[in-house]
Amino acid sequence: LLSFSGVYYILGGFRKHGINLIGLFHFSAKRTPNKLCISDENGELSYFDLYDKGKKLAFALQEEFTITKDSKIAILCRNHSLSIVALGAISRLGADIIFLNVEMSTDQIQNIISKEKFDLTIYDNNLEEKLNNLR
Repeated sequence: LLSFSGVYYILGGFRKHGINLIGLFHFSAKRTPNKLCISDENGELSYFDLYDKGKKLAFALQEEFTITKDSKIAILCRNHSLSIVALGAISRLGADIIFLNVEMSTDQIQNIISKEKFDLTIYDNNLEEKLNNLR
């Protein structure tokens, strides 16, 4: 980071994306694009893959769901590579992120949803049952 190229890449990432998580993904993708970043049950992602998937998901969220910097997005996900990609994408759009604990009961989740007006909820498929009975 403290090299000329490190400073150049991090400032370039922040200039392009703002000071956020996707800006750090950009920095890492420029510095060590092929280095393994995440390995989990979904496979392996290099730093470039993480950045690229984050950018593409941000575009899809913006186009399909009209997510903007004024949007509120709930995330109900376990720790895995896809949730990290989603965090990067949401940070690129500047939306507010509200984390919902996967151990919460349906009543607890309902209480939060009734207080907050989420524009989108991103969740793991295996947690869909918790959301099926919500109003």
